[in-house]
Amino acid sequence: MADPNIVDPNIVTAITKYDPTVLYYTFSTIAQTLAAAFAFVGAFVLFRIQAIDRSCKEIAEELYRRPFRTPLLRNLINRRQWKEYADEFVTVYVKHRIKNKLPGVSRTEMFIKRVANEAIDQLFLQVPSPYEISALAQNKVPLLVDFKFAAKFSAFTISLSLILLPLSSKLCTQKYLYYGSIIVVLLFSIICILACLYVIFSVLREPFILKSGSIDYDKFK
Repeated sequence: MADPNIVDPNIVTAITKYDPTVLYYTFSTIAQTLAAAFAFVGAFVLFRIQAIDRSCKEIAEELYRRPFRTPLLRNLINRRQWKEYADEFVTVYVKHRIKNKLPGVSRTEMFIKRVANEAIDQLFLQVPSPYEISALAQNKVPLLVDFKFAAKFSAFTISLSLILLPLSSKLCTQKYLYYGSIIVVLLFSIICILACLYVIFSVLREPFILKSGSIDYDKFK
């Protein structure tokens, strides 16, 4: 009498049609590879964000030594609000220039605009400049957005691979299930790798230092 616990390999081959170990190792390898790649990219992003904060703090501290510093600027440094610090420093600097520019001259709107534009142009050419802080802070925003996208897509693909892993034998019963699962997981994996590479490119990309497109002259009055 045959033992019911022993399965005939010929019957398994006939039922599955395809080798389930191929799917098993494919899904497990993809999950491990994506997890390692995401950890590597995460280290890159963390290093870059720390470097941005460190650079912004160094520039902000040097600018804060100017004689027209205010308590608000120190407060923004302590809170690491770099974009707000850059905007506030420009405002304080322009007000300081307007105040000390020809005290006897009436501060008409045209006068304020002319002095403000001259001051902003000088700030843009100075080293260090608050526009460096603004550029670094703005560079951090798209970096975090790209990283979150890569994180979500990687987590989804890893979860999908882990879900399909115990279903490898069942997916081998039909040709479209077998090849379809491989194609879908590989497609998502390629997108994850491209997203991770784009994040690395964003980390290595240098920020563009630009002046504000529009200037609110009313805050200088």
